[in-house]
Amino acid sequence: MIFDEDVVDKRGRMYKAAVKAGYVAEFTTPDDGMLRRWLVQTASKAGHLMKDATAYGMLQWCGHDMFRLYHEMEKLISYCDPGAEITDTAIREVCSRELKDTIFQLTAAIAQRQREAAFKAYRDLVGLETKPSQILYMLRREFKLVWMAKALTSQGQSPSEIARKARIHPAFINRYMNVQAAFDEAQLLSVTDELTEIQALTHTGRADARFALESFMMKHTDE
Repeated sequence: MIFDEDVVDKRGRMYKAAVKAGYVAEFTTPDDGMLRRWLVQTASKAGHLMKDATAYGMLQWCGHDMFRLYHEMEKLISYCDPGAEITDTAIREVCSRELKDTIFQLTAAIAQRQREAAFKAYRDLVGLETKPSQILYMLRREFKLVWMAKALTSQGQSPSEIARKARIHPAFINRYMNVQAAFDEAQLLSVTDELTEIQALTHTGRADARFALESFMMKHTDE
């Protein structure tokens, strides 16, 4: 008999009875640190160097699914010359892209008011079967991080301090610092509030998510 539970009370009688009479296994989802170490070790076993920052970049590019990461790593190992370092460039040339990096490209394009680049990133997200409502959510989150970077910068915080307080990996803090430089705090707060309002309208059925998202992009970019 097998019991499959998402949440278990280890203090309960049932759990204690299962431990006594059978075998209990806990399958936890690895965090970023564990996944980075796993990627670095996998590369090392195959004779390749992979830096921690590169492994983090691979997680942002490919996502956190271990099955997918395993097969993407197999592609990288076959692609790179024996003993060569696995680089960010190789990852972008070989591996399938994940949502988070693409959403940042969309955020950066909007910040720079580049309509063509923004809609290219948008089409990439649609090609990844991302719903407009999901794009709105992720876009709001990215602009919130940019706003936090701007606010902390105005307080004289260093990039490393900003990365720690905003929970941005140090390897990617420069991307957020570059985007925040295109705005003042009031503009970023206004954009974040606007996205929050759009989300509320779409969630209550008062606006179509796709139309609202594309209208937002048109409003904040130039031809």
